[in-house]
Amino acid sequence: MIRLLGIAIFLLLFFTAPAQETKHQFNFIGDGDHITVPFKYRQGFIVLDVTLNGKDPLKLILDTGAENIILFKYSAIDNYNLSVSKDIQLVGSDLEQVVGASICRFNKIQLESGVAFSNDLIVLKEDILALDQMIGLPIDGILGGRAFWGQTIELDYIKEELTIYKSKATPLYANDINYQAYPITLENHKPYINLTYRDHNDSAIDLKVLIDTGSALGLLLFSHADSTLNLPPIHIRTALGKGIGGDILGYVGRLPKVELSEVHIFNGVVAYFQDVEEDVNPDIYAKRLGLIGNPLLSRFDVAIDYLNSVAYLKTNDRFGDAWQHDMSGLQIFASGRKLTEFVVNAVFDTSPAQAAGFQKGDIIKRVGIWGSNLLSMSSLSDKLSKKEGKKLRIVIKRDGKKLVKKIKLRDYLSP
Repeated sequence: MIRLLGIAIFLLLFFTAPAQETKHQFNFIGDGDHITVPFKYRQGFIVLDVTLNGKDPLKLILDTGAENIILFKYSAIDNYNLSVSKDIQLVGSDLEQVVGASICRFNKIQLESGVAFSNDLIVLKEDILALDQMIGLPIDGILGGRAFWGQTIELDYIKEELTIYKSKATPLYANDINYQAYPITLENHKPYINLTYRDHNDSAIDLKVLIDTGSALGLLLFSHADSTLNLPPIHIRTALGKGIGGDILGYVGRLPKVELSEVHIFNGVVAYFQDVEEDVNPDIYAKRLGLIGNPLLSRFDVAIDYLNSVAYLKTNDRFGDAWQHDMSGLQIFASGRKLTEFVVNAVFDTSPAQAAGFQKGDIIKRVGIWGSNLLSMSSLSDKLSKKEGKKLRIVIKRDGKKLVKKIKLRDYLSP
């Protein structure tokens, strides 16, 4: 599982964007009652190949926590024959910083395996999220949940498949008693579910959270949301994601117990906490007290029925896995034209990496016997999330010189 970096897509949490009102209808190619679309599950994100206006495919993050289709690179305007309807300003959570964007209407969107529809999209004038660097793949934007409005979608994280059902089709889960139904609320085309969090004093706190497939954080809570919601005794400062103003900071720690229902209970959950300033626009946060993302959702086969406001969850082989996280204390980004250079973006306090003297800007050249040319973001993440006590010899480049660092992996979120 994750994590080199605990990063979520905060674009739509931290931007207020005008809702688009274009109506669209799915066109299913073929006679079946559903279409299955392959995806890649990388670094806690679901990556889809999406064809836009008949051109070469884009790589978009499937993001039920966002409403719109948003492209990050403004060069898409020319590359995909987009017609700009109007320019807008997207406002950051501090109500001061803004980023320019353009609304482009009436675009033909097609997913692999034969699903097509027409939709508006938003194109940012500046790529402020840099998801390419976080995932190690070229990422062109996000595919928001509005695209599936009125449909039922199902995610199989093990097979890496997205299934989209025709509106009158009978989904596979309908006759499977292993699926548990959860009522959800849909607001601005985004699904919300209730859960119970039990703190270290065994106090139960009921929370309404966003079901967010655009998040690589398993559980994020807004620590202002409830006066009894306190940070775990052991927590560290960390980067949660990126907004207009740069890194968004918060805390990470372990929660004793999180309950979706009497049968879907998690212990020792790695959770992230974000403070929200009092002067931030309350409309951005009022509808939810946090979110659940892919590290939690990927322990289930997940279905979202947008028509009837119900989510269905069925445990898979990952359900009982321990909640792992990076045990080095390194946050690493991919860089370079081919995203094959690995650079330290942050070193977490009290971590093995801090004790070993790593610094921001260090370039990873070798981990054990593996040269950086043989590594990917996923394989590097795996090596830094091994069992506690594992010793690693890491060669770095700093100021043109090669240095050797030795670290001993440790669960720095536990006593």
